[in-house]
Amino acid sequence: MLLWTSTLDNYWTDLPLDPVYVPLVRQLATHAARVVPAAPAYTVGQTIDPTSVVDSAATAWVVESPSGRRQHLSSALRSESGQAALATLGEPGVYRLRPDGSRPDAGVLLAANVDAAEADPTRIEPAEIARAVADTGAAPNASAAPQESRTERESRQSLWRYLLVTLLALLAVESVVASRRPRLAR
Repeated sequence: MLLWTSTLDNYWTDLPLDPVYVPLVRQLATHAARVVPAAPAYTVGQTIDPTSVVDSAATAWVVESPSGRRQHLSSALRSESGQAALATLGEPGVYRLRPDGSRPDAGVLLAANVDAAEADPTRIEPAEIARAVADTGAAPNASAAPQESRTERESRQSLWRYLLVTLLALLAVESVVASRRPRLAR
């Protein structure tokens, strides 16, 4: 129960003139009506009732999975069995929930994520992770390949010095040519 001890106009208070008034009245109405907002995302394996997600008077629903499979739900099944027609979110991705017979791009998009507990690395021993990552083949023999020294590596890469000197010479020539060119009168 909510008790508002003032008027909704500006007779007793100047609250209706305040910018916070409309959001306050909206939140009060939402709270009084016990509106539960739809979840922003679901987990894989969760079941949903289309009538709780979409505010529509449709009697039949189509749930399109991320892989393109379609699941048809009907409220006739609900009245016969007494249970809601539920859609199971069986794979991660974005689902489209729309009334049957509507346009393919109509409806509501629902996200289904993998359970976050599955990504918890503390469940696995570090030694097991190290064994899984370690190379299963024979380790290369360090003594088989001779290590080259820094000077040998630099001698193979000496071409860059000549290219740098050539580019600097071209820059100097371009500057001289550009300075001798007659300037246009403005």
